[in-house]
Amino acid sequence: MRLLFFIMIFTFALSQQPADLLPSTQQPQMPPDPKLEKALLEYEQLLKEHPDKKELNYNMGNIKYLMGDLESAVSEYQKAEGVPDNISRSHAYYNAGNAMVQQENLQEAISLYKNAMLLNPEDEDLKYNYELSKLMLQQQQQQQQENQDSDEKKEQEQQQEEQKQQQENQSDEQQKDESQQKKDSEEQDKEEGEEQDKPSEEQAKEEEKKEDESPPPLTPSAENEEKKLGKEEAEAILNSLKADEDNMMKKKYVSAKQVKAEKDW
Repeated sequence: MRLLFFIMIFTFALSQQPADLLPSTQQPQMPPDPKLEKALLEYEQLLKEHPDKKELNYNMGNIKYLMGDLESAVSEYQKAEGVPDNISRSHAYYNAGNAMVQQENLQEAISLYKNAMLLNPEDEDLKYNYELSKLMLQQQQQQQQENQDSDEKKEQEQQQEEQKQQQENQSDEQQKDESQQKKDSEEQDKEEGEEQDKPSEEQAKEEEKKEDESPPPLTPSAENEEKKLGKEEAEAILNSLKADEDNMMKKKYVSAKQVKAEKDW
């Protein structure tokens, strides 16, 4: 018993806009199909009995695809690549490419479609899916590039805004520093001017000390007393000198001729 499924997932017209050509890559949640489940059990048993029959793998891949198990479907299609005739092998590549599109792996899908066209170049549906996949990939890459450029632009704008804010903060800090320095300088100049206008504390103390050490002015009575003492002291000195003069007049000197020489032997 051979069950062949030809699965077509692209049904869009070429006249549509590129964005409309993109098929949905989200698999709907399908309720279990009793017929598919029964067919799956039958093919599993057939593969155990005939493991070398690659056509069974192809049909098993179709069942897995319809059940939404795309990874298992691709695995079965890859096993079916060993079928002897080119058309069947082309169908295996074709359906594997469809499964890859559903998984958003467009680059791999294009490669699988290309292999299928080499085996079956007259298949128009295959050519259509191949060209459509290339267009989808181009749009995907373009969108990714636009998103990347947009992210880079946003990041650059954010960096510029941060730099601008940082410069403004630095400018504000610099103005505050300059204002404070000016204020400090003015206060210092004011203090220095006040110090120059008044005598220093040491100078004031020195002048006060000199005033304390200077003798008080003489009163008239004290001045006369001082003059009297000075006169008495002068008379005492003169009397002393006179007494010395009298003593010198009474002293007699012996001439050298009157000294008698005496022998010491």
